[in-house]
Parts: sequence; C-alpha cells; structure tokens
Amino acid sequence: MRQLAKVADNIVALLVRQVLTWSLTAILMIFFLPRLLGDEGLGKITFAIALITMLLVATNLGTVTFTVKQVALDRRRLSDLLWSAYVIRLTMGLLIGGAVMLTVHLSSLDGDSKGVLTVASVIVIVWGLDWAQIAALQGLENMRWIALAEVANKTTLMIVGIAVLVTGHGVVAYALAMLAGYLVGFLVNLSYLARRQLRRPSLSLAAARYMLVGGFPFLMTGAVLQIYMWSDAVILRFLTRDAVVGWYGAASQLFKTMNFIPLVIVTAMLPALTRFHAEDKETMRVAVEKGMLAILTTAVPVAAACTLLSGDLIEFLRYPPEFQNSIPLLSILALTLPVTGSLMLIGTVVIAADRQKEWAITVAVTIVVMILMTVPLVLYFDRAHGNGAIGVAISAVLSEALMMALGIRLVPRGVIGRPVLLALVRSIAASLAMLAAMGAAKLLFDPGFLPLILLGGPVCFLALLAVRGVTIGELKFLLGAALSRGRAEEEPPPLEGGAALKPGLEREGA
Repeated sequence: MRQLAKVADNIVALLVRQVLTWSLTAILMIFFLPRLLGDEGLGKITFAIALITMLLVATNLGTVTFTVKQVALDRRRLSDLLWSAYVIRLTMGLLIGGAVMLTVHLSSLDGDSKGVLTVASVIVIVWGLDWAQIAALQGLENMRWIALAEVANKTTLMIVGIAVLVTGHGVVAYALAMLAGYLVGFLVNLSYLARRQLRRPSLSLAAARYMLVGGFPFLMTGAVLQIYMWSDAVILRFLTRDAVVGWYGAASQLFKTMNFIPLVIVTAMLPALTRFHAEDKETMRVAVEKGMLAILTTAVPVAAACTLLSGDLIEFLRYPPEFQNSIPLLSILALTLPVTGSLMLIGTVVIAADRQKEWAITVAVTIVVMILMTVPLVLYFDRAHGNGAIGVAISAVLSEALMMALGIRLVPRGVIGRPVLLALVRSIAASLAMLAAMGAAKLLFDPGFLPLILLGGPVCFLALLAVRGVTIGELKFLLGAALSRGRAEEEPPPLEGGAALKPGLEREGA
C-alpha cells in the first residue's frame, strides 16, 4: 500500500496543479480570448497550437516515454539521458523550426498567420527542450516540481497575455506571450535539475544512439497519438476557414479542461506502473483498477452535466454571439469524456507493459478510419449548416468508440473486470439522479449555469455515496494524501559513480 500511497500523493500534487492551471487558463482562454481575438483570431491560435504539438513528435523522437521508463527503473541513468535528450531535441528543433519558418514566409498566408506560425516555430524548440526535463522529473516521480513549473508557465501567459490583449495588441503579441510562458516553465524545471540531478555535461554519441534506438517504438506511438489528437483542427482549417476553427477551438478547450482528472491520473501512474510491471504485477492490477474507477466515477457525471448545460455554459461565459456555433460541438464532444479518460489509462497501461507497438497499430487504424469519416462529414455540415466543425465532433465520438473497442483487448487480463463495470453502472445511476434534479430546476426556474451546477454537484455526490460509487474510506485515503507533509519526494541515489549508458545492455522498455 505504501507504493500506492506514493501514487496517490503524486495524483494529489498534479490535481492541485491542474486546478490552479485550470483557473488561470479559464481566465485567459475562456474569458478573454474569444472576446478580444474573436473567432478568426482564436482559430489562428488553435491551428498554431495543433501544429506545434504535432511537430513536437518529430522533435522528441519518442524519447519522452523512454526517458520516463528508464529513469523510473534506474535513476542513475538520469544525467546521461537528459544531456542526450537536450542535444537531440535542440538539433531537431532547429531543423524543424527553420523549415516551418521558411515554408511560412514563402506561403500566401496573411501577415498575422505568418507571425503566429513563426513564433510557434520557436516554441517548438523551447517546449521540446522542456519536455526532456519533464520526462526526467516524471521518471523521478517528482510531480510537485512539474506542477510548479506548469503553474509558473500559465501565470506568465495569463499576465503577459492579458496585458498585450487589453492594450490593443493582436494575435501575434499573444503568441509571443505564449513563448514567454514556455520559457519560464523551462527555466523553473531547469533550476531543479541543475541543482540536484545533473552532472557536468557528458555528451556521448553512444548514449544518444542508445536513446534514439530505445525511443523508436515510442516515436511510432507518439506520432500516431498526436496525429490522432490534433489532426481534427488541421483538417478543419484546410477544409473550412479560421472562424470555424475558432468555434471548434473554444469548444475543445472547454472539453479538455473538463478532462483534467484522467490526465492527472495517467501522468502520475506511468512511472509507477512501469515499476509495478517489472516487480509486482498484482500491485499493478490494483493500481489500474483504482485508476479506472476514479476516471469513470468523475467523467460520467461531468459528461452528463456538460451535455445538458453546454448552452448555459456558453451563455454564462458571455462569449460573442458567433460562438453560439460552439454549443452543439461541446454537447457532442462531452459524450466522449468517459471514453477518452479510459483510453488515456489504457494507453498508459499498454506502454508500461511494453506493448507500445500494438497500441500504435490500434491508434493508426483509428486514424485512417477517422480521416475517412471526417472529411465527408466536415464538407456536409459546412454546406448544410455552415458549421463543418460539427462533422469533426461527430467523427471524434465514433473514433473514440472504435479505439476503445480495439484497445481494450490489449489490457492485461483481470483489470477490466466486474469492479470496473459496477463503477460504470453506479456512475450512470448517480448521473441520472443529478440530471433529474438539474433538468427539473432548469425546466421550472431556468436559474442559469452556476446555480444548476451548485445543485447538481451535491446531488451527484450524495447519489454516488448512496450507490457506493465512492466510499468514505476512499475519501479518507485521498484526504490523507492531500494533507500529508512528511511524505518527501524520494531523491535518486548520488549520481557520481553511477553507471553510464551502455548501448546493447539493459534494454528495459526499449
């Protein structure tokens, strides 16, 4: 149980981070950007973020997950891995960023689009370097420092971003604010690693080759996952226009914000599951089961509430009138919340169990089907309803369902068993009770978004207690993790004298 308590401690640390970053992101992305940038400006930012994230796959070359797993198994490897990762990412970042800049300036894009994508090319380099550090910290199971750096990033973006927007500067200035946030996050993570973990530079072609070879299976997985996650905005941009991408960007930002609990769980669990798979498979099974229960218990009610109240939410946020087009998108995307959260954990389990090749094939099959569905759906809804993003949202629901059907067979036997099915049934029962209460209040009084949430939240919690979807014992366990002060982050053993990387030896996770 001590191992599971460490996982719980990391989940609590990441949960605190997510609440803080959610609040900062909400202030900026949810309240300011749609008003100050409009749908076209938000569309440019959404497209740039999608492009950055997809390019990071080529910058990282699969070394993020490889680093997490290798450091989790042997912390003496950290310094050699990190220096090699810096060199790989800087080289690839300069090549890819330079290619994007050249392509952008030779294109026929408007001035704002060129400016945003040029800044995005620099962000690719900075963010790629920072991901090397995040992977090292995740392998050390030091989630608190990752949380601190992310909060510093978002705080910088919020302060600088709001300042440039309210003073009349446009979308390019906001992109520069994003760059400033990533630089601050990079420096915060670097300050910890430079003081505690890094030896003096020790660059080795053999070590870099070892990392590239070991990371290649994860490159395939990462590439197909990022294409799957971000191709929707790219396809939408090429088939429609900036405004439609902006409508979709507003809805998808809200959707991703609601999906923060599964993200927290899988981030904290990857290094632990890697160790459990190597040392204690029963503990791994219990950890995965508990994670799946937590995801279903939270995601099903949130999905139900969002589907019912998507219009009330857009109205509560006082978005400009054109963002009424985001309402159906949010309602459709909300349906995927439980499936998306479960898929995050399934992918983490598969990678921890060294089945990343099978997972990459599963995602690749889904991508092919998704693209074949997305293009005609976007074209139809753009012609028939003037909102091609509805086609993207419908395609996302169908694709998630397909991936779940294909991916669930990769999970070790006994993990998706009766307790998980019971958790799903109990979450649905509690959600129905919540929907009944909110639906009645909406029909009779129509009090608006916030009063409905304040009513539905407690009703759902009490219903979960009544059907044993959550127990008092589980709440006490999480509260203990949140209030603990003495559970120090485990430091790695001294690096001096530690074994250097030896290509061809010790192939865990390669």
